[in-house]
Amino acid sequence: MYAFIDPKEDKHFSKADFEKYQPTKTQFTWGAHDGSGDPYKATINDYLGKWVFSKDFTASQYSLNKFLGGEIPE
Repeated sequence: MYAFIDPKEDKHFSKADFEKYQPTKTQFTWGAHDGSGDPYKATINDYLGKWVFSKDFTASQYSLNKFLGGEIPE
């Protein structure tokens, strides 16, 4: 859920695993919350909604060979 990845400890799913668990309510432990250290448990869909697809990144502003400074529009 954060930028650091530990290939030995972090979750990874095969396509078959993803297809098996994605439609279910099975909860996985994805890591620990900063500050409290409490485990973060969620279904695959809840995890994706909160940590992967929390914003529509396809609607972002981009440029080619031009700096866009200032605040990022919301």
